[in-house]
Amino acid sequence: IFSEAHEEFIKSVEGSEYVEGMHIIPMRMQPGLPADICNQEEMNTAAVVLSKLADFLLETEETDYSLLGPETLVLPDNDAQLESWENYRVDKITKLPDPAAELKLPIEDRLKKAVGNLEIQGTIWEVHVCYYPFAVSDGPKGGYYPQMFLVINKDKGEVVHHSSYKYGEYSHETMLSELSNACNEVGYIPCEIEVRRPDLKLLLSDLFENTGIDVNKVSELVAVRDCLANIIAQVMNRHMNDEQDCCAAGTCGS
Repeated sequence: IFSEAHEEFIKSVEGSEYVEGMHIIPMRMQPGLPADICNQEEMNTAAVVLSKLADFLLETEETDYSLLGPETLVLPDNDAQLESWENYRVDKITKLPDPAAELKLPIEDRLKKAVGNLEIQGTIWEVHVCYYPFAVSDGPKGGYYPQMFLVINKDKGEVVHHSSYKYGEYSHETMLSELSNACNEVGYIPCEIEVRRPDLKLLLSDLFENTGIDVNKVSELVAVRDCLANIIAQVMNRHMNDEQDCCAAGTCGS
């Protein structure tokens, strides 16, 4: 990477505050294209993102940083606003919300009965509710992050069910109803369900309380992580293809 092509860039950062002999080479990585040095617009975007990220970094060791600092971001259960991220900062030691506070428990008996009579199979599902990794601009109050509900068979890496929710559409009741329907569509329930969110742990434990299956809160959902990475890659690839079509048509910047 330290070839003649990068010599000018390397010289430009030699007098920086970074450790002598260490240089940052900002690279662009896009699906289907070789890595290349970032252009000015990409560098500006990266600088904005990193400046916001730095607010939540805590040095844990000489060579390591963590997001687990005295403050954290707690996004609302639904309809997070792109412009309001500053309002979501909390002191995690004293102000983290009680995950059970806004839950309607116990869950309706009809949903419990719908999954209670299904066969248990020896497989593990990962269940997760999260925001899409990109924002849309058509919300009533400006930009917002749509929500996503994912149910993935961890053993097979297959998506059992997925839903997306526009602004104002998501609720725990909607999610539980969709999960119950998904179980009935595949004709069985797993022997174990893994979640990351404490509210989902409480909700699903109640939903499946009479079935004997385990609902466990884990630190990472590997299949969900890979699924989200694939979504990001597809979105980037689609955007890249749109730009190439635009340039081929001679309409760039129009």
